Formats: sequence, structure tokens, C-alpha cells
Amino acid sequence: MTRTSSTMTEVTCPFCGLHCDDLNIQTDGTTARVVQNGCAWATAGFAQPPMPATPCVENRPCTLDQAIQRAAQILQAANQPLIAGLATDAAGCRAAMALAEKTGAAVDHLHGHALASNTQVVQRRGWIMTTLTELRNRADLVVLFGTDGDSVNPRFIERCLRPVPGMGRVRTQQRQVVFIGEEARGRSLKKALPYASTISCRRQDLLEVLSALRAELHGRPDLAKAQRLPARQLAALKKLAAQMQSAQYTVCVWAPGQLLPDQADIVIETICELVAGLNEFTRAAGLALGGSDGAVTAMNVCAWQTGYQLRVNFAGGAPDYNLSRNSTDAMLQRREADALVWISTFHPLPPPKIEGIPVIVLAPPSRRLAGTAEVYIPVAIPGVDSSGTMFRLDSVVGLPLHQVRASSLPSAADILNRIAGRI
Repeated sequence: MTRTSSTMTEVTCPFCGLHCDDLNIQTDGTTARVVQNGCAWATAGFAQPPMPATPCVENRPCTLDQAIQRAAQILQAANQPLIAGLATDAAGCRAAMALAEKTGAAVDHLHGHALASNTQVVQRRGWIMTTLTELRNRADLVVLFGTDGDSVNPRFIERCLRPVPGMGRVRTQQRQVVFIGEEARGRSLKKALPYASTISCRRQDLLEVLSALRAELHGRPDLAKAQRLPARQLAALKKLAAQMQSAQYTVCVWAPGQLLPDQADIVIETICELVAGLNEFTRAAGLALGGSDGAVTAMNVCAWQTGYQLRVNFAGGAPDYNLSRNSTDAMLQRREADALVWISTFHPLPPPKIEGIPVIVLAPPSRRLAGTAEVYIPVAIPGVDSSGTMFRLDSVVGLPLHQVRASSLPSAADILNRIAGRI
């Protein structure tokens, strides 16, 4: 990152899993504004106005020390705390894991269900994955399953699909892009990328379409026809199978959060089976989009600290990993959690609605959040009000975040460490 007068260049954006690091930000004291290379998410995120930041206990203003002390008392009295949301940078996630271990809490992320869909596939069969850089520079065929890319990571098309591959034998060839999914998302993709082709299907039919495509790839048109899809759709899938077999490097892309929850892991597993089959005679890999709100960062930190991915519970004195039992929804619905720490540092998102248990909220300044929690502590937005580190959606690159505007707000890591110090 460099600074010229009031403009900062090569700034990393924290607001989606791409973490684009080419933004130009104009700063003026306590304000920041994207002036180049930002998407709508980045523009809105950096423009979040600085507001008066007053900690509250039971919706009454208090000192920061009083709020920290009350949070420590709540967690010390709880039998089963839950630390959820977990939308913060790497330092904040590390502090949250340390607090969870000290208090016997369970941990889960705001996008825990989407992460769990991917995790189940890794556990059951493994997968062959690529990176954003590999896709941009080497893939000559990209197949999007159920996502147009930009609706989950707004500059994905611009940064990864639109550039002509720059390495290997396909330097001058325009990559082929095929979308399979809902018609509205297909139209959105073609608007941004006119040469893309689409195969429309309802979201609930995606698994059947994938099964037919797999049958075509295995040379079993009889099995493809058994899916009872329209003839036009079967013809398009047969053509796509031939494209995938003749491509030098196919990348299959999905966004777990945009798949139907009750079949997301099966859809992802089927895509991974397609990839594995293609690697018998050509090169292919998968790529999962998403990763916003620090999801991949939280997943990586949890793996470093415990040896497991997210949804770990320290209630027994050691990390207990269970994807279903330790989810935020499950623990709150069963009334198993008796205290909730909600961390949402990129946007002031409210905690889940739950009555009868004390809630501690760490989020950017927000007048409405103070009334949703017994303890509310305003914190810095990583990459705007404070520096930090976050991991990109492909999980291979840790990118630095820089403070771009003046702020006296404490970081989530600082607050979580201070709470732990009182216990």
C-alpha cells in the first residue's frame, strides 16, 4: 500500500472473500471513500459513517471497562457459552478461540452452514481445488454451477473470468464460460460476459442436471436420459461434456451459500466427482466462492488452533468437533447455550433473536444494536478503522489490511483479550 496526499493506493478490501488489493481510497480524517477499483460492496463498506461509540450495559451507556467487566461476569457464570458470528480478522479470530478455550465455549461462524457443506465433502471424499490465480491465468473452460460469481463475490468476473488466460498454451484464446443454474443468474452473467453460454435449470433440479452431465462424461447417454430432462437440456449437457473432455484446464465453480441447504453437500460432492473423473485424461479442478465476513479466515484460524475446522466446542476441556451439534442454530434452538458472544465487525449485523440468555455484541458503532444485547461494545472495522490480516476465499493467500481513516475504536481482538483477562 502507498499513500499520496490524501489518497491511498493498493488498499485491500475486507468486505468479500476476494479481498481485492488494488483499491484507491481517498481519506479525509475520519472518512474514507473508494475512488477507483471498488465494487458496490466496497464502496458501501468503506463509506460506513463514523458514529459516536459508547459501550452499553442493558442499553445504558457505560465506560469500556464496565462493559468488559460485565461481559467477563456473564461468561464466567455461564455453563455453555457460544461465540458466534465470528466475522472479524485473523487476530480477532485467534482471540475468540482463546476466549472459547478459557470459558468452555462453542464457536461457529455467521456463514457456518455454507462452510459446513464444503467441509462434509472434504471429509467424505476429498477434492481437487485450484486458486483464483490459477483460474485467471490457466483455465480455458470455466463451468459455474448455480452461481454467476458476481452475486457472491462482486468482482469475480472482472478479475478472474474476463482476462484472457496469460500462461501456458492458451495465451491468446478467450476462455469458454458456461453457467448452469437459474435463468435470472444466467442473464446476469451474460450481461457482464456476453460470450458466456448458459444452461437454465431450477435450483432444485441442479442435482439431476449434474447427474446427467456426469453420465455424459462417462459415455452413458442412457443414464443421462434416465434423468428425464428436456431434450434441449440434454443436448446442451452433451455438448458441455465434450467441451470439458477437450479442454486443457477446466475449473468447476460453485458457491455453497447459493445452493439449496438440504442438498448443498451432495451437489458439491457430485461436482468434485466430475473433477476427479476429468483428471483421468485432462486437467481439472474446483473452486468454492464465498468466504465473506472473514469466513475462510475463521476456518483457517480454528484449524490452526484446534486441528479441526469450525464448529468446535471446548465445554469438555478439549476441542470437540461436530458440524451439526455445534452449529449456532442448533445450540440456540436446543437452549443449550446459556450465553452468546456475537462478533460482527464488518457490518453491524444483529445477533440471532433469542430470549432468556445474555448476549454480548461486538460490532461497529450502531444505535440500534445497543438495544439487542445486555453488553454492547463498539469495535473497529478491520481494514477501515484498524489494521489486520485476512485470508482470501481460496485459502492460500493471507492479505494485509490497513487502517485508512482515523479512529480510536478498539479492535475485536483487543476487547476479547481484555475480557479473557478478567476471567
